[in-house]
Amino acid sequence: MILSAQSIRIRCLEWTPSLLTPFAERGVSPGGRSFGLSSASYDVRIDQDMIIPPHGFVLASTIERFSMHDDLAGTVRDKSSWARLGLAVQNTHLDPGWCGYLTIELSNHSDAEIRIARNEPIAQIVFELLDRPTELAYSGKYQNQERGPQSARYEELACKERCLRRHGVIAKSRGSCLTTPSLAAFLWAVGGGSKAPDPLPPRPLRRPRVQAILRKDWWADSWYNFPWRKPPTSRR
Repeated sequence: MILSAQSIRIRCLEWTPSLLTPFAERGVSPGGRSFGLSSASYDVRIDQDMIIPPHGFVLASTIERFSMHDDLAGTVRDKSSWARLGLAVQNTHLDPGWCGYLTIELSNHSDAEIRIARNEPIAQIVFELLDRPTELAYSGKYQNQERGPQSARYEELACKERCLRRHGVIAKSRGSCLTTPSLAAFLWAVGGGSKAPDPLPPRPLRRPRVQAILRKDWWADSWYNFPWRKPPTSRR
């Protein structure tokens, strides 16, 4: 089911987190193109001044930041006013649970240069409601995507970034270095190491008795903690 204008407005103004920010009702840009809330979609605006050469390709981003709810998916679609000039927007997909600024891919199929001013409407987003909230909300390499055009990310690079964060080379919130970095993790991430560093050891259980029960030798553990109790020679 595709969301109507009323449902999009409610999710943007009344839900936490908001579906997208900043939210705008229907408006018209200086270039004469509509942006904001539509009858069954939302027209997003570009965050950069762009010059696309004939048959060229560029990356751009929106001024809106999305927080897709777990029961909602989105599709990026062209605006007809740009499509009639030869500008195509790749029809990408917004997964349930994804958060961040949207990077859009623009292709100029015409023989003329296309100029796009910042804050001009660039694409429309159609939101579709799932039959139920997904149990596999998005948590991949594009989660919390930064503002500005972002190039493609690959699984190996994402794996190395997670390794750096886990070993204390990169802080979890920002890209600043910590005081005790792991040299092996850093060399592997930048390509100077021969293999990935060994994983960190698992955190031990707080209670030795619980650990002994999981090892199924709880009688020995009882004997260690309570020396006046003798373990039985056999169990019936």
